[in-house]
Amino acid sequence: MRDFTAAVVCLLLLTGCRQQVYDFEPPSDVDRGGTNEVEPSAAEGNVGSAKSHASPATDAWPNLFGPFHTSVAGESPPLREWTANGPPLRWEAAIGAGYSSPVARDNRLIVFYREADEEVLECRAANTGQSIWQLRRPTTYKCKYRYSDGPYSSPIIDGESVYAISAEGIMRCVDAVTGMPRWEKSLWDEFGMEENLFAVAGSPLLWRDRLIFNAGGTNGDAGIVAIDKRSGKTMWTATDHRAGYATP
Repeated sequence: MRDFTAAVVCLLLLTGCRQQVYDFEPPSDVDRGGTNEVEPSAAEGNVGSAKSHASPATDAWPNLFGPFHTSVAGESPPLREWTANGPPLRWEAAIGAGYSSPVARDNRLIVFYREADEEVLECRAANTGQSIWQLRRPTTYKCKYRYSDGPYSSPIIDGESVYAISAEGIMRCVDAVTGMPRWEKSLWDEFGMEENLFAVAGSPLLWRDRLIFNAGGTNGDAGIVAIDKRSGKTMWTATDHRAGYATP
């Protein structure tokens, strides 16, 4: 994968967002699997810095496409006029490669990217860009298409934890404040996921106490799966749908 650097840029575009409540009911809970409990360790480094231009932060953009999955901050009117150089820049910071979207809540901005043979889940202060913690994990994933080694999936932050899925289908849960690992599991191994054109790329949906994900597994009806957000255990599986790149 060609080495290149993406820039995270925080703009004066968003303020507070409300949390969404969904009204659908998934299938009844069935415990069909387990997880690998991870021993917590110290957060892996308060490293990195950013050039700060201002202070206030956005309130909540906790998942891909925002709290309403519409890419719209409902309580934030758009800027009517921009200067010739665009919206005022608050801060910027260099990070690694990937296709994951940043998410934010409680003045914490979560970014997920790749540097060499590591995937990095990082938390930065949304108002300054200062790095708060990093979780680094090795990866060997290589896509047959150039510049496509991932990660693709966007993380979720719910106030207590951050959830992320690696290019190789490892789902991880870490403490949102400290970055300490809570649990992880291989979706690929448990559900028999199949090789796709690109890396594991779908982003999960957080609904109440569970993460719902289009795994496309071949081990029984594991097209769509629900994972307990606190323990990582499988709650139910359903359908024979193949994996895609969307959020359920």
